[in-house]
Amino acid sequence: MQVAAPQVAPVAPAPRRSVKSYLIGGVVGLIVGALVMLSLSLTGVIGHGGASTMQEGPGYDSPEAAAFAFLDGLKAGDLDAMLAPFAIQSFAANCDYEARLVQTQSPSSSDYTSCPYPNDDPLGAAANVRARIASLSGQISMMIFTLVSPNLASLQGNVSLRIPDDTAAQAFVQKIAQDFANYPFKDLSNRQSVDPASLWDKYASDLNQQNIAAIAQIYGLTRADYADVAITFDAGGQQWVYAPSAGRYHGRWYLLMPQGNLAPALELSYVDFGLGHLH
Repeated sequence: MQVAAPQVAPVAPAPRRSVKSYLIGGVVGLIVGALVMLSLSLTGVIGHGGASTMQEGPGYDSPEAAAFAFLDGLKAGDLDAMLAPFAIQSFAANCDYEARLVQTQSPSSSDYTSCPYPNDDPLGAAANVRARIASLSGQISMMIFTLVSPNLASLQGNVSLRIPDDTAAQAFVQKIAQDFANYPFKDLSNRQSVDPASLWDKYASDLNQQNIAAIAQIYGLTRADYADVAITFDAGGQQWVYAPSAGRYHGRWYLLMPQGNLAPALELSYVDFGLGHLH
């Protein structure tokens, strides 16, 4: 992730900034503008060369390896590394628009979770890639609000908060800086892959397996090429679980969704990026 710096003379390229410094810099925009601006800024800069050229990684040998790679990025606070395990171009190219209509019973183009447009036309196919990038970037942004910065999270739906002067603005930014200094995943450890059925007794039921097969079809996959992953880990003095879905394209495994079929049963929400405390 490259961030351009003002220059008055030729200098070396600006160094890579951490997720902490990058997002703290966006707080001023939140204070004086709309909360959504942080999500938009992430969408525009994550990856190499911006949203239009962001590429998926090479894939992994197993679903668990893809999930572990995301957790490596989470521990490092590296947005690019968090996104690298996710299928992007393969996801957009293989998603089945008709299967999505059958499953969701909705033609809404605002559904960015899976191919909001048919792939038949080049414009729709290109829009699906953009929608995929926007969806993942926006979900990571919301995860940072809800899990990393309590002070940023307090802004959501808060219409009464006012920043009347420079002193108040500086104090608020300092609170957020402290949130990021206390980044909850910096000591992430003890990662363990566990059987989803051990966390949800209905996971292996015939009804749920039929539902999984229908979901896999939306992503252009067979049931054999779809997997739900459950990873437990320790961070910030608490035990966590990460429950994404994964898919196999071209013989390689990628993450599909931050929250898979297992996540709702574990009460892991969209805004938490499939992460939550293990109860």
